[in-house]
Amino acid sequence: MKNHSFGEKKISLLDSFIAHLRRRQLNSYLSSVSGLIDIGCGYNITFLKWAEKEFGIKNLSGVDLSINEELLNDKHYDLRIADLNSSLPWGDNSAEMITSLAVLEHLLNPDTNLKEIYRLLKLGGRLVLTTPAPRSKPLLEFLAFRLKLIDATEIRDHKQYFGKRDLRRVLQTAGFSVDKIMVKSFLFGFNNLAVCRK
Repeated sequence: MKNHSFGEKKISLLDSFIAHLRRRQLNSYLSSVSGLIDIGCGYNITFLKWAEKEFGIKNLSGVDLSINEELLNDKHYDLRIADLNSSLPWGDNSAEMITSLAVLEHLLNPDTNLKEIYRLLKLGGRLVLTTPAPRSKPLLEFLAFRLKLIDATEIRDHKQYFGKRDLRRVLQTAGFSVDKIMVKSFLFGFNNLAVCRK
């Protein structure tokens, strides 16, 4: 299991581009949001900075295994260090929106993480998450281990891949109602996007 956050080590150009494509999936969900918590925000909180710049979101929080100390001390953000496999450091019903981009596949306890996310969301609050689909595994491993175009440590750390049915099941187990879960694929079916309301 890795002990650092995404972006703490140098990121390849392809990793940056894939992260950009992931962020673009959230455009339609961020336009009317005043605050969000990003689970697995990464060392340099790239998504939070982007959400602030592109959508003017001001109430920005994030959590990960490690965060750049300069950013951690910036009072503009509410950033926390925590293990994403255990309880998350905010109170019940405290989040309007939670994002989790390419995080679930790294967790030993994805069920615990999703139950914690459900606990944090306000009634009517929204979770938007992305995770690689099972069909992406051979491609990601080829890009990481053979071509060395993406971070092999990140790919080696994947604990599991979630198909659309698996994703719906773990979201329901976490407490989300089946009629408030939408799952679709993107990037030619290599990634899944889930949007849920509490």
